[in-house]
Amino acid sequence: MVVHFLGRAQLPLAELFGGQTGDEVDKFELCEWAPGPEGVPVLADVPGWFAGRVLDRHDLGDHEGLWLDPIAAEDRGGASIWPFRM
Repeated sequence: MVVHFLGRAQLPLAELFGGQTGDEVDKFELCEWAPGPEGVPVLADVPGWFAGRVLDRHDLGDHEGLWLDPIAAEDRGGASIWPFRM
């Protein structure tokens, strides 16, 4: 799982991933990305991201919460951390 950090400039990405359903739209065809840790997509043009292996899932009603074990991260405004160390 990769969690992306977005700023105001990424509003179109937020709208794409938050407002479109994957059942009808291939979201990754509509944006730039590259394979990240373990092949998981990492979006281009975002300020940063972190990746983690899913350790557990939690039912939160209309959402599912994921407990992650961090494995990699990148701060595109400066330092890059690969692999991630806590």
